[in-house]
Amino acid sequence: MKILKDSSLTCGAQPSPVQLTSISNGPGRYTGTGVRDMSRGPRPLVTLRDAIPIALQRGMIQLAERGTELLYDFTISGTKRKPVAFVSVKYTERIRATLEDISRDCDDRIRQLRSIARDATVSCELWLHSRYGTWRFFQVTLDGIVEIGRDGKALAAKG
Repeated sequence: MKILKDSSLTCGAQPSPVQLTSISNGPGRYTGTGVRDMSRGPRPLVTLRDAIPIALQRGMIQLAERGTELLYDFTISGTKRKPVAFVSVKYTERIRATLEDISRDCDDRIRQLRSIARDATVSCELWLHSRYGTWRFFQVTLDGIVEIGRDGKALAAKG
């Protein structure tokens, strides 16, 4: 498990204290020199790469080992709202879908997050990313999903 503590991500030849040196994707392996300067790759890996700077704004992250029984992509610890957040990121073409459509389209990820034991201090979140760089964030509860902001707080209801 790779631990990232610093949010100072840099590009170019200067070495960065935070570097995602490899993400294993099944039997193959994708290797880059850093979070910001990786070349384009498979959409799930690009989505995960783009999620890391957002997660670092909320605390220290730990990447989960890639495998067939993966329940989440990374954890965020040290958040003010909840000390631990288990996060699963997913690429989607339908970023503007309704909550019902997202629940149906991401049913497998939601079920995996619901299988994680939790209490009032643990949050399970689903982050969706589109090809245009748009993000939507959801907290997975026992009976549904609730849209949240980048900071992990529930969005104010429109009305």
